[in-house]
Amino acid sequence: MNNNSLAYKAAEAAIPFSIIPIIFEVLKHFTQNSPVLAITASILKIIIVVTVLNLMMKKFAREENGYVSYGRAFKYGFTLCLFSSIICTLWTVLSFYVIFPDTIDTVMETVAQTYDKMGMPFDYDKIYRYLSPTMIGTCFIYYMFWGLVLPSILANYAKHDTPFSDNGHETEEQE
Repeated sequence: MNNNSLAYKAAEAAIPFSIIPIIFEVLKHFTQNSPVLAITASILKIIIVVTVLNLMMKKFAREENGYVSYGRAFKYGFTLCLFSSIICTLWTVLSFYVIFPDTIDTVMETVAQTYDKMGMPFDYDKIYRYLSPTMIGTCFIYYMFWGLVLPSILANYAKHDTPFSDNGHETEEQE
């Protein structure tokens, strides 16, 4: 992969960008008994992710000689979010099954209670079998939803200069 390619630049930025949601997910795990702290952490996570993504897209625009089209900025932001989504989904699976395995039991208890309230039989083995693929798919779709929405909005603001602005270059009016 070329070091100057859009995908390489996005992959390089995705690693530090992915750390933000991971830190907040760990924080949420430890504050799950306090809804106020969990909500505050979620709001703070969204604000920080949007701000950092905006800064990364503006940095990309500066590296593109000051001007980047909406399409190129969106491609960069989307590619960055795609790589970040893969990393965050892998983290979620790792955290559910290795780091915080008690979370799966909590989820299964909640599902069992819901089934009991609805008067439906609860087949633990069948639900547990489909839990991993469902969790992976849902998690990836969740991150990719934000990976489509945020870059599409922030690509407008990533333009550092327009091709018509004076960026230290002579224009026809200057003589």
